[in-house]
Amino acid sequence: MSDKKIIISGSTGFIGNNLVPAIDEEKLLFFSRYSFEDRNKPLLFNIKNEPVSISEILTKEITLLHLATHYSVSEGEREQIYSANISFGESILNSLDEVNLKKIVYTNTMFNFYENEKLKNCYYSETKKHFSEIIRSFSEEKSINYEEIYLDNTFGKIDNRKKIISEIAECVSNNEENPIKNPDNRINILYIGDIVNRLLYAIDNSASVGTSAFVGEESYVLSSIYDFLYAFNKTGKKESGYLIKAKNYYTNNMPDIDYKNVKLHDIPSKLTMLI
Repeated sequence: MSDKKIIISGSTGFIGNNLVPAIDEEKLLFFSRYSFEDRNKPLLFNIKNEPVSISEILTKEITLLHLATHYSVSEGEREQIYSANISFGESILNSLDEVNLKKIVYTNTMFNFYENEKLKNCYYSETKKHFSEIIRSFSEEKSINYEEIYLDNTFGKIDNRKKIISEIAECVSNNEENPIKNPDNRINILYIGDIVNRLLYAIDNSASVGTSAFVGEESYVLSSIYDFLYAFNKTGKKESGYLIKAKNYYTNNMPDIDYKNVKLHDIPSKLTMLI
C-alpha cells in the first residue's frame, strides 16, 4: 500500500468521475455516505471496491479531498442537502481523527458571492458556507494544512446533472427552441478538465493555501451560448462571434481568482464537444 493516500468523498459526482482517472489508483481511497448510515458497511473502499480499515492507514500520509455535496435550490430537499453537505462531512472528519491527515481540500460554491439573493441565500449555499466554517476550524485545531476552492458552473461531456449548459446542448442537439427563461442572464463557466487540473495541483501541493476562487475571468450571456451552439450544429463552424461576454457580477469580497499555473482551455471549442 502506498505511503501516501488520497481520500475522496463525492467520487461518483460529475467532478469526481472526471478526477479519479487522473490519479494513481494505488493512492486512492473513497468514502461512501451510505457507509455511515449502515454500520455493517466498511467506511473506506479502494478503487477495486474492496474495504480498507482505518487501522490500515494510520501510518500513511493522508490528503482528504471533500467534493461530496447535494446540489439543489429546492426547499423541499432540505433534508437531503443537510445530510450530504453537513452530516456526511462531520462523520468523515470524526472518522479520521486518529490518522496522519496532512491536508484537506474543500470545494465551496460561488453562489455565496452572487448578486442573486435567491441563490446567495438558498439552503444549499447556507450549508456549504456552514461546513466551510466547520472544516476550517477542524483543520486549525488539528494543525492540518487546508485549502478551500470556490467553484462556479462546470461543464463537460457525460454530465447527468440538471444544469443549464447541459440542457441548452440537449435542446440544440434535438433542434428544440432555447430553453432559457431568462436569456439575458449571465453565467460563469469552466471546462471540467481545467477543474481537474486545479484539484490535482491542490492535491500535489501539501502546503496550506487558504481560500481562492477558480472561475472564469468573464461570464457569458446565456442566450448567446444557445446561439453559438445552434450555429455550430447547423454549419459545423465555431463562430465565436455569437458568444457575448460580460463582466462577472461577483461582489468585491469574493476570493482572489487563482489558477495555480493551470492553463485554461478555450471555452468555445470545449462547448462544441457537447453537441
